[in-house]
Amino acid sequence: MPRYLQPPHIQMGAYWHELSEADAFRKITYWLLERRYSIHRSEIDILEGSEGKLPRFRGLVIDAGLRRVMRVDMNGENPFRSSRLFPVQVRLVPETSRNVPVDVCYALMLEDSFLAGDPHVVEIVASGADLNCVGNAGTQSVSRKVHSRAQRVKRWSQETFRSLCDELRPDYAAFRWEYELQPPNSLIKSTDVMDFCDIYLSKKLGMPESDIIGISRLKSCLIERFDAGVFVKSKGGLLGDDKQSEVLMDAVRRGIGLLLLRK
Repeated sequence: MPRYLQPPHIQMGAYWHELSEADAFRKITYWLLERRYSIHRSEIDILEGSEGKLPRFRGLVIDAGLRRVMRVDMNGENPFRSSRLFPVQVRLVPETSRNVPVDVCYALMLEDSFLAGDPHVVEIVASGADLNCVGNAGTQSVSRKVHSRAQRVKRWSQETFRSLCDELRPDYAAFRWEYELQPPNSLIKSTDVMDFCDIYLSKKLGMPESDIIGISRLKSCLIERFDAGVFVKSKGGLLGDDKQSEVLMDAVRRGIGLLLLRK
């Protein structure tokens, strides 16, 4: 299995305001293991912390020269139970044909969240290469094998995201291609509508129903009601419509603002 998943990537990010990022990482990883995954070659990427805390970093790529990322064998000290070692990326392999290979990792956070001390968003990342190939094939023929793999990824990603929101109940989450979900302090200050697209908003946020109704009236958004919240799915046209974008962004900002008041 290749060390890196083939791009473009499907990124499912989830955020819990009242969990430490290490606890959120464990929560998602253990949940996936229960869904018939196993850890690839018993190896994971870890950072060494101090005083029982994960060191602060924005992202593993941009902080690569500042942080020491190590590969460890889980047959030795188990980083999920360690006060010294903290997993930052785990490759999981499927034990059933319904699943696809994934990485669990921390999303890159912007500076506002880094300075405010926000926990990281934790992501489930999968390859969307086959799905992208089929979607962009046009008049070109695509093999049955690629079609089959693409359908498997599509079905898996939709089912996994819905189950993540319904079962793990994050405060908010997102289902995107090649775009990270941001923690609260970066999200509320963002002026880029992409940060607000394809986002799940939990009932725990306490958003008024009037805001949900307002979003549902936008031609470029589709509301899907989950067990513990709503998924705001973006349709074509949102990025080119400033008025619709502002309605969506303002409503989400108000919900995230309520989350920050819970500190």
